[in-house]
Amino acid sequence: MGLELNGFDDLSKQLDESIKKVHDYAGDHQVSFDDMFIDSFVQKYTKYNDMNEFFKAVGIVDNESFDKMPDATLDKHVSENTKFSTWEEMQNKALEEYVTRQIGF
Repeated sequence: MGLELNGFDDLSKQLDESIKKVHDYAGDHQVSFDDMFIDSFVQKYTKYNDMNEFFKAVGIVDNESFDKMPDATLDKHVSENTKFSTWEEMQNKALEEYVTRQIGF
């Protein structure tokens, strides 16, 4: 008696397509900051409505002030006002969710 599993061919095709999309984003693919840190991400994981509010709260108003911000200060702001411990952890989660959105999961 054999076991017949229906639907797995479709699932396999969908997973293959998703893996191809992940590979397409791998390497040197540049993701824009705005595409990673969409408002729904910020609202889900922080106490702010958008990244402008998040940055203004720590004194970041432009690229120059961002570049001059000590990592420790930004990490402290993240740990006190988000569900993350560090800015790097927050960025990694934003990228993970971005890729998930792109591959359709």
